[in-house]
Amino acid sequence: RQETEKRDDKHTNNDIERSTDIGSDIDPFVEVRANQVLLGETKPKTDMTPASVEESFNIKTERNPRSIKLKFHLKDKDHMTDDDQIVHGYFDLAEEDNSMNQTVHLKWKVKEIGNILISVDFQNLVVM
Repeated sequence: RQETEKRDDKHTNNDIERSTDIGSDIDPFVEVRANQVLLGETKPKTDMTPASVEESFNIKTERNPRSIKLKFHLKDKDHMTDDDQIVHGYFDLAEEDNSMNQTVHLKWKVKEIGNILISVDFQNLVVM
């Protein structure tokens, strides 16, 4: 049996132009999904755009890693109400030859609002 371990690193979120709070900056964090499965979320940054994130998420799967479609939800952490989704973007590993240092364009209502830089690293493990 062969498994693939995928490490998904978030680096930065840049050029975010949409605010969801009145009178304050956003507290951005990224929710990461692989084929609709929640992998986790980054720690919120207080009143920061752009923000450097530098966090990793790991997946172990027996599926072909190229069949994984990543979805990124950039949200604003709210303390009094539900978190607001600011923008989202996709990264389809089947469509990319290189998965290191790639820009994911984040959109809201078909308009690009910002981007994040990601790296996806694959390691093949043989399980006996």
